[in-house]
Amino acid sequence: RRALEAACRAQIELGSWFETPLHPIPLHAHARVGYRLGSCPVSEATAAQVINLPLHERVTSDDAERIVRFLLSHSAPTSVRVGG
Repeated sequence: RRALEAACRAQIELGSWFETPLHPIPLHAHARVGYRLGSCPVSEATAAQVINLPLHERVTSDDAERIVRFLLSHSAPTSVRVGG
C-alpha cells in the first residue's frame, strides 16, 4: 500500500487489482464462502504485495523507464525460492 501511495504522489501510474486471495471478495467476507484465513499463506502474502503495471497504448518508453526506476527505488530485496 505504501508503494501505491508513493507512486500516486510521484504521478506514477500503478494499480492494485488482486488484494485478497479470493478476489474480488473482500478479506472480511472470505469466511462466507468457507475460506479460513491462513489456509493459503502464500496466496495471502502475494495478494498483499502484488501491484498492477500500466499496459495501455499511452505508456511510452520514457514512462516505462520511469516506472521501473520508481519500482527499483521503492522495492525491498527479497529471497526467491524456485521449485517449491
